[in-house]
Order: sequence, then C-alpha cells, then structure tokens
Amino acid sequence: EAGAEEGEAAETVESAAEEEVPAEAPEVLLETAEASSGKAGTLETVVEEVAETVAETAEVVAEVAGVVHETAEEVAAVAEEVQKVAEEIEAAAEAVVTPVIQAEESATESN
Repeated sequence: EAGAEEGEAAETVESAAEEEVPAEAPEVLLETAEASSGKAGTLETVVEEVAETVAETAEVVAEVAGVVHETAEEVAAVAEEVQKVAEEIEAAAEAVVTPVIQAEESATESN
C-alpha cells in the first residue's frame, strides 16, 4: 500500500512538473538571458559614455577655471592702475584747489 502511494505521488509530481514547465521554457530562459546580457552590455556602454563625458567636462571646467584665474589677475592689475590714476588726479586737484582756497581766504581776510 505504501509503495502504491509513493508511485502515485511520484506520478503526480511528474505530471505537475510537465504541466507547469512548458517545453519552450529553456528557450524563453535563454532568450531572457540573452536580452539581459544585451541590456547589461548597453548599460555598460552608457556608463562608459557618461564617464567619458564627465571627464571631458572636467577638462573644460579646468580650462575655464584657468581663464577665470588669468582674467582675475588682469582685473587686479587694471584696478591697481586705476587706483594710481585716481591718486594722481586727486593730487592734481589738490594742487589746483589749494591756491584757489588760499586766495579766497586772503581776499576774505582783507575785506
């Protein structure tokens, strides 16, 4: 009796396995694996392209930073020149205004 039950159970498992796993399942699994592999390859390519773009962008940013630094140095040099000219203008103005003020003070005192 136990042997008969084991035989029936084995047949049930075997028939269930045949019903649940279609014959084309290995092909489907292979196609799925190939598609996944293709997607992984595509993803790898995309990641490589992004990394390359990031590297190129970093180079451009470094170049721009260099230009900005050079420009800042040039602006500082121009600012120094402007400061010198402003000091010269101030000295010239004092040289012109001081005698005028002294003349006005002398005229006021004599009146």
